Amino acid sequence: MSLLINTIFRRLGTLSLLLMGLGHVAFGTNFYTTQNGNFGTGSTWVGGTSPTHTISGADSVFVLHDVTITVDLSISGVLVIQSGAELNGNFEIKDVEVGGVLINYGTIDLGQKIDVDGSLYNYGTMLIDGDIHIDGYVCNAGTMTVTDNTNKVDLHGGTLECGGIVYACEFKFHEKNGNNYVLQDQNIDTCALGCSNGTVWDDNGNGTIDSNTVSVCGDTFNGGVLPIELIRFQAQRVSESIELQWATASETDNDLFVIERSTDLKQWKSIAQLPGAGSSSERLDYKVTDYNPPTALIYYRLVQIDYDGATTYSEVRSVLNVDQLPAKFSLFPNPSSGVITVRSEVDLKEATIALYDLSGRRLNSFISTSTEHQVVLDLNACKDGIYLLKIEGPGVAELARIVLQR
Repeated sequence: MSLLINTIFRRLGTLSLLLMGLGHVAFGTNFYTTQNGNFGTGSTWVGGTSPTHTISGADSVFVLHDVTITVDLSISGVLVIQSGAELNGNFEIKDVEVGGVLINYGTIDLGQKIDVDGSLYNYGTMLIDGDIHIDGYVCNAGTMTVTDNTNKVDLHGGTLECGGIVYACEFKFHEKNGNNYVLQDQNIDTCALGCSNGTVWDDNGNGTIDSNTVSVCGDTFNGGVLPIELIRFQAQRVSESIELQWATASETDNDLFVIERSTDLKQWKSIAQLPGAGSSSERLDYKVTDYNPPTALIYYRLVQIDYDGATTYSEVRSVLNVDQLPAKFSLFPNPSSGVITVRSEVDLKEATIALYDLSGRRLNSFISTSTEHQVVLDLNACKDGIYLLKIEGPGVAELARIVLQR
């Protein structure tokens, strides 16, 4: 089990995920699913004890299987849905509270609404049969769909960004308590769902929509026909290479596919190109192999290019390309009044230690003393709050949440 747990932490060890507030924390409890089941059933969880449906600020919950919620869920800690897993149920995520973090690599399929006052990071698929209400911060790099066209996306003084796709028939944009909304780097698709009442776009003007990075298909965009109908896109490690496969059910004016790779979700590099089929109504399968992947957590995305140069991006897929064993790692005290000690069985002198605030800003080095297996961090210059510590090196890849409290 320790191998599984440390593998999860290594998988989440990128700058984007540092924003999420994850970590192995000494003052809370980590919960991991062991099989499919209900959220509130003990046998679903490692150790036989389930988290409560109100996830406390000290706790982190990792969903690695298909889990059903049977009552409304509130999050003031951290909830992670792993790739290939699903969180479902005919209930709502009542609140991702201020300071709470929801991270989705898999699927969230809910029969009611979701409210976000804290932070939501979506790299997978979200199917919400209710409103998506955003007062806080949403990084959508995957797809979010409001499945009932009578419900809406309500950007209420919050931020929505990160290059994903949002399917909905109604959008509402307005400020909250003087905080203006921000919409940028999203593909807003209001036509693919066949909205029975047309598209509702309610904008009170108290915010920012970046016209350079936001695209809106509109009711008349290409007749509601998408350039390709992507059935699947997957990436997996095979021996020392990464194999990428995808399939389309149909293609319209499709010129080219490009595979892009990244290790930080910011800088993307093209590693392969394949010609598209132009226009086709039959299933077509494609395959590319990355023979020289870096030793890291790697991200891949599929770029589809039309004959007219228009581009469409797939959801992001990730692969952990490491062989190293998990390391024993601890930090104390946590919470701390200013000085924290980090210990590990591996040589920390060869490790990279970085500290970030929750805005994703990397802070200056705070190492005051260092030995082979211990590092002391002097954080007295930092304000009270939550920080993220990332440690990477030979035999160690860890992510920890640090709380300063004086």
